[in-house]
Amino acid sequence: MPRSARSSSRSEAGSATVEMAVLLPILLVLLFLGVQTALLHQARSLSIAAASTGARAAGAEHGTAGAGIAAAEAFLAGTGDDAFSTWTVEATMTDTTARVTVTGVSLSIVPFWTPEIRHSSTVAREEVTAP
Repeated sequence: MPRSARSSSRSEAGSATVEMAVLLPILLVLLFLGVQTALLHQARSLSIAAASTGARAAGAEHGTAGAGIAAAEAFLAGTGDDAFSTWTVEATMTDTTARVTVTGVSLSIVPFWTPEIRHSSTVAREEVTAP
């Protein structure tokens, strides 16, 4: 082997270790961002579904705000523990609409960050009328 070829291979000794020391933290950050994004998406999807379930129950023919809250909380009790650390459900009724709002704190792998998710669903109240 010529002398210049040997010296260049010696000068690159340990470069893989340096490259790994630089790239590994970047890869870990990207991995954690992907996991956090998935957690936020799951919490968002569940809050939308719970609000819709509660609004449909509240807007039914003999539905009440309490029925809407109970339906949304029952939905979250079965699925919400996987996405929320805490949640609250509120319902409001008018003569023509029923609205349920779900607010929760999403699970987070980022220290000291508690993302809040809030979604509402509004439906028209069902009413049977004489022809």
